[in-house]
Amino acid sequence: MTFTVIIISLTLIRRMQWWINAAFFVPLKSFTTVAKRSIRSQGRTVSDKFGVLKSVEEILKIDIKPGWENGTKITFPGKGNKEQGAPADLVFVLGERPHAIFKRDRNDLVVIQKILLADALTGTSLNLTTSDGRDLTIQVTDIVKSGYELVVPNEGMPISKKPGKKENLRIKFDVICPSRLTTQQKCDLRRIQSDADY
Repeated sequence: MTFTVIIISLTLIRRMQWWINAAFFVPLKSFTTVAKRSIRSQGRTVSDKFGVLKSVEEILKIDIKPGWENGTKITFPGKGNKEQGAPADLVFVLGERPHAIFKRDRNDLVVIQKILLADALTGTSLNLTTSDGRDLTIQVTDIVKSGYELVVPNEGMPISKKPGKKENLRIKFDVICPSRLTTQQKCDLRRIQSDADY
């Protein structure tokens, strides 16, 4: 897959060199496995052998490593503009596109799961598709109450400095209550409630 990045005048001077920064946004899945990306760099200014400045286009390759985070920088030495002295370094800053289901909290993944009141009280099984496309079945055996969070080990994001290791998947619950109950249902609930342990 090839992405196009327009180099704009986000420059700063560091150690007497010119640096150019460009944001590069990728989906969450790209941070869970080795992901290869091609970037078409447009608008880079270089000088020819006669010293004349011209704009060039180049395809750059990025290998995104599992567990990399928002703000990770990838530097291509000498691939920026050449306006004064040596060519600038081109620095891509990785950004993470929002996921429809999962939210990243450092290396944990967090998901909000709706659950019916009856399932919250009696238990159920959840079917989730992980961020890297696997189907996961999770048993809920505890009573789900306000603030309850189910932690599934080793189903979060990969840890970049510990190959093969992952953090946790944290499931937070949104309990769905009935919109109405019959008189008999209310009586049954009160009876059950009076016999329950708290």
